[in-house]
Amino acid sequence: MLGAAAFTAALAVGQPWPAAADDETSPTRSQVQRAQDSARDAASQVGMVKAQLVMAGARLEETSLAAAKAVEAWNGARYRVAEARRAATSAQRTADGASADVARLRETVATTTVRSYESGGSLSSLGVLLQGRSTTALLDQMNAYYSVTGALQSDLGGYESAEAVAAVLQDQSDSALDEQRAAADEAVAARAAAEQAVAAAESAVTSINAQRDALIRRLAALQDISVQLATQRQDALEQQAAREAAREAAREAAREAAREAARRDADSQPPTRRQPQLQPQPDPQQRPDPQPDPQPVPPSEPEPVPPPPPAPSPPAQQHGRAAVIAFAEEQLGEPYVWGAAGPDAWDCSGLTMRAWGAAGVSLPHWSVAQYYATTPISAAQLQRGDLLFWSENGSPGSIYHVALYLGGGQMIQAPRPGRGVEIVSMYYWTPPDLFTRV
Repeated sequence: MLGAAAFTAALAVGQPWPAAADDETSPTRSQVQRAQDSARDAASQVGMVKAQLVMAGARLEETSLAAAKAVEAWNGARYRVAEARRAATSAQRTADGASADVARLRETVATTTVRSYESGGSLSSLGVLLQGRSTTALLDQMNAYYSVTGALQSDLGGYESAEAVAAVLQDQSDSALDEQRAAADEAVAARAAAEQAVAAAESAVTSINAQRDALIRRLAALQDISVQLATQRQDALEQQAAREAAREAAREAAREAAREAARRDADSQPPTRRQPQLQPQPDPQQRPDPQPDPQPVPPSEPEPVPPPPPAPSPPAQQHGRAAVIAFAEEQLGEPYVWGAAGPDAWDCSGLTMRAWGAAGVSLPHWSVAQYYATTPISAAQLQRGDLLFWSENGSPGSIYHVALYLGGGQMIQAPRPGRGVEIVSMYYWTPPDLFTRV
């Protein structure tokens, strides 16, 4: 007698059960029921396994996103430390200069005071009168006295002003130093948070990949196929889902760009007042000829919305942009390492910084600062080498990821732990929401 497992397999693939030669080889009603139940159970388990694979991928993206945000927060903290250090150094240099001015003026006051003393002051002028010298000699002495006294007063005033300025500048230098210390403390905390987030992401990559392998093996057993074939099928399904999501994101981005353009056009048009027009009255003796009914227009299939085409690059920038893209493409496959900016490992802003550095342009190693160091543009204006940004709420201060636009809706990026530098659709994930030109 043929086994129930073979009967279940026949049901699962939709093949008819072979005709029985006699009653002894025909399945019983209970066998048929068990086979049907087994087929339904297998199909249900396949669906559950596929759902678990989708959930595993979502968890991986979630932990990777958290790591990307933490890493860019650390890059921001490092950037602020460097800025605070430069500000503190500059403030101390200015305070030191003011202190040197105070010392120089103090020396001038001392010299003038000695000269005034040596001139005899008011007593020497009285002595001149008592000695009965000529009026001309007395005037000369008095002029010299007042000259020295006026110089001393001027030097004292300058000294006091310089001393007050030096005190203010020293306070500013002390404040700048305090800000540097606070920024350094912030950077230490941000580094610890980044280490924790990246460790969680790397652990998730390892754990979820192991879970994915186990789920695929289970799927292969349920579908009675090889693990290799099940892996190929799952990879193809995930890639197809990513392509569909990217196409839909591109269409939505194009629709939003069209709506924004329409709003701008409407805002730029001055309001017009429509004048009523008098319609000619038909002659009651004449009847208009009957018009044929309009032919219905067959509905047309909606055409897919392409990604925004790259605008032509200015000739003066062609060489620079080519160098940027060439440098980034040379790093394809190299690993993501948080805080890295080459030569063999990268994070997102480290890659864009070095790529534009190859064209002689200096950018900070922080996606937020890269946005502010460049010129905002719209998605419709994108051209090769422009920067794409992802933010939490659409504001530059919430940016957490950056990539290079390649044209044709493609980009190159250093994505996350477990994945190296790659070329993907700019819509493969969530669409970027900010764009700039270097």
